[in-house]
Amino acid sequence: MLFLTSAAVYAAEGDYIVELGENAAVPYSLSLEPVAPSRGIYLVKSMEDVLALGDSVVSYCKDSEASLHSYPDTTNDPYFSYQWNLECIDAAFARKFDIRGEGVTVCIIDSGIMSSHTDFYENSVLPGINAVGEEYTSDVTDNLGHGTGVAGVIAAGINNSTGICGIADKVKIFPVKVTDSKTFSVSSILRGIEAAYTSPQSFDVLNLSLGTADNNTMLEEYIEKIVADGTIVVASVGNDRNSTLNYPAAFESVIGVGSVDKNLSRSSFSNYNSSVFCTAPGGTSIYHPGTVTNSYITRSSGTSFSSPTVAAAAALAKSINPSITQSDFKQLLIDTCTDLGDEGYDTSFGHGLLNIRSMLENELSKQDNISVYEVLKTDTDITFKIRSTLEDTASTILCADYSEDGTLSSAHYRDIVLKNGANSFTFTGGDTLFIWKPDMQPLMSRFEYRIF
Repeated sequence: MLFLTSAAVYAAEGDYIVELGENAAVPYSLSLEPVAPSRGIYLVKSMEDVLALGDSVVSYCKDSEASLHSYPDTTNDPYFSYQWNLECIDAAFARKFDIRGEGVTVCIIDSGIMSSHTDFYENSVLPGINAVGEEYTSDVTDNLGHGTGVAGVIAAGINNSTGICGIADKVKIFPVKVTDSKTFSVSSILRGIEAAYTSPQSFDVLNLSLGTADNNTMLEEYIEKIVADGTIVVASVGNDRNSTLNYPAAFESVIGVGSVDKNLSRSSFSNYNSSVFCTAPGGTSIYHPGTVTNSYITRSSGTSFSSPTVAAAAALAKSINPSITQSDFKQLLIDTCTDLGDEGYDTSFGHGLLNIRSMLENELSKQDNISVYEVLKTDTDITFKIRSTLEDTASTILCADYSEDGTLSSAHYRDIVLKNGANSFTFTGGDTLFIWKPDMQPLMSRFEYRIF
């Protein structure tokens, strides 16, 4: 059992933690290392030391091992150093807190996907739908490479020593193929939306890196229905280099995304009009998976890559707060985007440039200061992951072991430091995990988490 707040603690082989009673008789030759002396808890080097303490010992246990792992600002993905687009939106903050879109499904209506690409995790791409012909099929082979690139911006593996670094690599991708050519019809988009919406496969975020100049009422009403069901819908505003409105980005219910370049200027191709709700990187070459081979990485520019960047951010937000709606997410973007261009809203940058750090800080501030977001248990170990928005904070962890009949067999305290961000701990032994914050630290939330 564990009471926790976090830090790297290494248990040397043979160490034992002992709790001593009042007026304990300690042999002069025996060395005690203070652990929690106010509680009479010390560390000794061997079982012989425990025995030497005799009746002074109230309880004892073998010390266990704990470890802390934090996310680095860089990754081992070969093309990471070229991904200026991640730096300018501060995507590293999501990695620091290990917020990667887990539990969220993103539907991509596009040209299909190369699901075998090595930069997608196995099983990260769900069975998709080919809505190109009169009858739906399951063949979502991407003959253009566009859908694969869009999906890669969102879900390419992070720290997998392959290709690029995605933004939300733990999402599930639900691909719906609507075209084999760069130009197609509005009815193709409608068929794709119909295929996705009527499918048994649910989804939380919908990305549409496509558009038409036709303000089609049927298309608008169908998307409004999807939004009303709780889905966040994001679309690219177009690459016409002018003020032409493109739909669905220009629909009131949709988040339209324009493009900025490496200098944070509006990309020369990015449309500028009232459809621009916000902007994200799309110019000066965005690296992404391609379809020449199943490990091929290429680069492109366009609002097609700005849109999935915001869709990935929506997935991050959904993973923290599954109930967040389109209107909630719009307000979150208004509150946290970095203002560019004219002060306030403008038609070149909308409400500004996506800022993942500000967005997640805002959303995390609505959650508990400390939260457990994943627990793994084997026959011998317990690993749990805890997310803290506090600065590095000293606290206490209680490790306790229970016997099969449910009685406490041993327990001890350790003083540790909870790191700001994501903390990962592995403890050997113990059947129950408690997470507890002392009353003397009122900013910390109180938790109890049991594993049986």
